[in-house]
Amino acid sequence: MKELDLSDNNIKGSIPIELGKLSNLMYLRLSYNAFTGAVPDGLAEMKGLQLLHLQSNRITGMPTIPRLNDNIHGLSTFVADCGVPSDFDETLECDNCTMCCKYYFNVNAAIAHFDYLIPTFYRHRLKLGNADDGCYPQEETNIQKLGVESYEIFAAVLFACFIALCCMVALLLYMTARRKKIGNSLTSEMETRIKENDVYALSKIGKDSVYSYFVTDKLFGWFLALATIGIQVGILVFFMKSAEANLQNDRTAVEFTWQCPRDTDSCKNKSKLSDFGWICFGFMICAHLATDFIGDPN
Repeated sequence: MKELDLSDNNIKGSIPIELGKLSNLMYLRLSYNAFTGAVPDGLAEMKGLQLLHLQSNRITGMPTIPRLNDNIHGLSTFVADCGVPSDFDETLECDNCTMCCKYYFNVNAAIAHFDYLIPTFYRHRLKLGNADDGCYPQEETNIQKLGVESYEIFAAVLFACFIALCCMVALLLYMTARRKKIGNSLTSEMETRIKENDVYALSKIGKDSVYSYFVTDKLFGWFLALATIGIQVGILVFFMKSAEANLQNDRTAVEFTWQCPRDTDSCKNKSKLSDFGWICFGFMICAHLATDFIGDPN
């Protein structure tokens, strides 16, 4: 036997350990049932598996199943309930899953105990599986492919580079001013020019902005502006941590936009985002920022 599909049958109890003896099995779907307990260790010994679907059950344990060959089924190769939120205290760990689905209260498991009391017509309508609600691929992010471990590290490196660039520009301006001896003897024309620069900077920053203190010589104002930057950076760090694609972390803000329907073995992305939308978004941002570079020279 090479293919076995037992999905969507309201099968109760634990997964039979005898499945591990089907050494020639290449296709196994156990999704959308009422299986409980841990997955048998024998499934980890099935070297020829090319598809394994375990989502929408009440599985609480997973052996270390080697990464399956995903050349045929792609991201739909190995699917399980390893996403968040989960009804269990600890989310199911599945390092080699290609797709993780969120687990919430599974009506299949609840009605399985009373299926003999429910007419077939209504029983079918009551089948609600978490995999219909949301899944997400468990794969490397774009920055991980570049060799960076997380968005948090990437943001820290980017921010450090920005601070270093600002320091280099400030040092260059300072050295230029020293060479022209502006700091030693300011003429009335130079003082007027400095005041005009301050007024121009204030008009761009905004008089009501806390950053307007940066164009003053008030130490308390500088403290408020720097404290505001510190708070904003802290908020940014919080959002960066939430953006991490750690599907077993309850703090993740990743939107589970994929669905793995019960009537097919292929998972599909239902996200409404598109390349055209990103292009329009980028154009609007560039148009908004262009006013800072293209404007009245006076």
